[in-house]
Amino acid sequence: MVSNLVRAVSRVELEPPFYQPYKTSSLQDFWGRRWNLMVNNILRPTVYDPIRSVMARHIPRKWAPLPAVLATFFVSGLMHELIFYQITRENPSWEVTLFFIAWSGFES
Repeated sequence: MVSNLVRAVSRVELEPPFYQPYKTSSLQDFWGRRWNLMVNNILRPTVYDPIRSVMARHIPRKWAPLPAVLATFFVSGLMHELIFYQITRENPSWEVTLFFIAWSGFES
């Protein structure tokens, strides 16, 4: 709804935040192709791709995505901690970051 309002008022096309998340076929499909596409489009080139590339030089190529996924979920967890801090002004408990790191194990 917000995208439609912004488009109508400013004539600016916004990137859709989601792509039919209800049609997901797996966790990988959900996180990677359907949920929060803007964050995905930021984290892939800035965290996942560089780490996968560097790790591919040091470990077998088939294992290189594992640390890249872990690092990407870690950064996502840190960003969520920052958002929660900005909202609540309470010191981070690090539970959110740990949650994202735990999810990285399911994603790999």
